[in-house]
Amino acid sequence: MKMELSFKKWETVLLGLVLGLASYLLFKNLGNIFLWQDEAQTGLLAKTVLQFGVPRGYDGLNYFSQELGAEYGPGYLWKWHTWLPFYVLAGCYKLFGFSTFVSRLPFALAALGCFVALYFLTRELFSSRSAALFSVSTLLVSVPFYLLSRQCRYYSFTMLFVLLGLYGYIRLLHNRRGGGTLYLVAGTCLFHSHYVYFGTMLMTVAFHALFFWRHRWRAVFLWSLLLCVINLPWMIWLASMRYGERYGGSMVDLVQIWGRFVRFVADIQRYYWLGFWLFTLVVLIVVSRLENQAERKTDLALDGLLLTVAFVAINLLVLSVFAPWPFFRYLAPLLPLFAMIIGVVLAKLQKIHTIFVLSFLLILWHEPIPDFFYELHHDYSGPIEAIVTYLNANAQKGDIVAATYGDMPIKFYTNLRVIGGLTGEDLHPAVGADWLIIRSGIVSDKDYAVRQFLIRNTDWRQYEPITLPVPDLLFENREDPGQHMFKSPEMGYPPVVIYKKKRSG
Repeated sequence: MKMELSFKKWETVLLGLVLGLASYLLFKNLGNIFLWQDEAQTGLLAKTVLQFGVPRGYDGLNYFSQELGAEYGPGYLWKWHTWLPFYVLAGCYKLFGFSTFVSRLPFALAALGCFVALYFLTRELFSSRSAALFSVSTLLVSVPFYLLSRQCRYYSFTMLFVLLGLYGYIRLLHNRRGGGTLYLVAGTCLFHSHYVYFGTMLMTVAFHALFFWRHRWRAVFLWSLLLCVINLPWMIWLASMRYGERYGGSMVDLVQIWGRFVRFVADIQRYYWLGFWLFTLVVLIVVSRLENQAERKTDLALDGLLLTVAFVAINLLVLSVFAPWPFFRYLAPLLPLFAMIIGVVLAKLQKIHTIFVLSFLLILWHEPIPDFFYELHHDYSGPIEAIVTYLNANAQKGDIVAATYGDMPIKFYTNLRVIGGLTGEDLHPAVGADWLIIRSGIVSDKDYAVRQFLIRNTDWRQYEPITLPVPDLLFENREDPGQHMFKSPEMGYPPVVIYKKKRSG
């Protein structure tokens, strides 16, 4: 008994150490890089919560759409995303004020909670403390996880509530105290963080319980039904969203669906080598069964693997059909589960010391950890920071800015009227604007249309160019591991140019 108690104390110490290191990696230099377009949109919508009590796509000065106005309904009420992230962020703004650091703070905190949730889920699924510790240790060195978690966006919320929802579900299966309640609360929070992953979690739970836990199917069905009933009014309200208006065609195009699926799988392989780890885990489970070792734990390992793989597969299928683009960020709720699979493999390999050490070194070698540490300890300067800094120093109250893509951060960091971007608003008030910003890159057809309008309807004789000494990258800094820049961009791109209207007199 004493040995067991001593091990639990060390377990607590090790988990505390992981949380301490994770806190450093999540919060260090968190407010240095300016918000990019999507992050700034989240911050702007949170501001409207403070202004109106609900998130709106228009605050009386600027519009916050990136889909030509399809994201909101009557009264500009926001429908594209569910609202929990906006309300949590609005609360942080109310308490701590508006800043880049505060904008990312609640999402970094949710990411920190993922380590605790992942630990308990892994231990519950695989009945192994060592697998749980190796899982959170693997997540600790996952740079893609930090890139998504250090964003002012819903990604880490979905990670956390998926882990808690699955943990509640497993406890519900085993008829353990609080399992159903946790499943209900986490599922509701997941729905209000992003409804897509709410749907994929319900599908995973239904599949797993129906085929592998038939004797607990009734309990799972009743709790899932209650979960749906609680959120039914929101489901009905969201049903009128104009998503199909923008992306309905791509949801029935088999070529595009297959292309998204291939891209998602390629990204998973590129950053996590998941096929290798899954194959290794299956081999280890089969060998363990053949040797009749730890029969009970082997069954738990297989059951945990089936649940995890089912959730990954269902998400890949749903995202391939419904995602507007095959962006890595849509895989966010899967990242802790990838770490869990790798952690279970490491736990099974720890008795084979040489292979275990080589496996962990392989993980460390594969991650761009030195680059990430450089970002944490150095200043980053991008095009948005240069534009915002210049406008705040030189623009006058009441000035109008006309801009192509990249309008959201300008709206967030200044109090200026900004016309253009991807809002779909009437561009005629932009003619004769006090400031004109036409970025060198083009992000979409919507962006190109705004660019052409501004070029054709501007009397260039009235403007003087101001060149800023920073490369005009299209994004301030993306969360996608393949596009993220850990160092300030060097000149090698055209510089940022702002056009200032000549003032009479």
